[in-house]
Amino acid sequence: MDLAVALLFVIAGYFIGAIPTGLVVGAFGYNVDIRSKGSGNIGFTNTLRVLGPLAAAIVLTIDVAKGLAAVGVTSLVFSGAPTLLSSPTSVSIDDSLVVVFVAAAALIGNNFSIYLRFQGGKGIGVASGIIIGFSPIIAIILLAIWILVIATTRYVSLASITIAAGFPILMFFFYDIWPYQVFSLLAAVLAISRHKANIKRILDGTELKFGEESGKTSSDN
Repeated sequence: MDLAVALLFVIAGYFIGAIPTGLVVGAFGYNVDIRSKGSGNIGFTNTLRVLGPLAAAIVLTIDVAKGLAAVGVTSLVFSGAPTLLSSPTSVSIDDSLVVVFVAAAALIGNNFSIYLRFQGGKGIGVASGIIIGFSPIIAIILLAIWILVIATTRYVSLASITIAAGFPILMFFFYDIWPYQVFSLLAAVLAISRHKANIKRILDGTELKFGEESGKTSSDN
């Protein structure tokens, strides 16, 4: 493993993950600063509420692509790490660690973007791309859970919190690779902690449900 190349991948992962997709789409496609509308969040849900389904779909697609690229491209170069795009017969822990560090960098970049003075989204879109890169099976299971929770409660934030909690459980079930397991736990903690305000509003009964509109309260991701 070339440590210099690995470090470059980690740095690139952060800067790519940090690209504020919702802000860029709003500014160049709609002449709107998404941070000044709705909840002020730059993620999928606030984009959907403020700019509509097309803009939201673009934001989600790009965010997912950022996470998938972080895992996929890195695993092609450091081919000892089993992922969607690279499934060797023997597992290299060193290469798996590189993939995990690049994925973590992309996720941290999304949540704490250098372009936004270390503010950002809540990482669900980028995390979804990372999960797809790790395991399409896990991604499909979590997507089904996400849809089910929204269908039954209409809380996007609760659906996101639920799949965040489910990610490490499924990762431990499907993967006996400790770097991936540790990453899944830390990613879940980060995602849930980023939803602290949403959790409080759910408990208070003031959280907006999917399709509702109101001031600064939101279930954004």
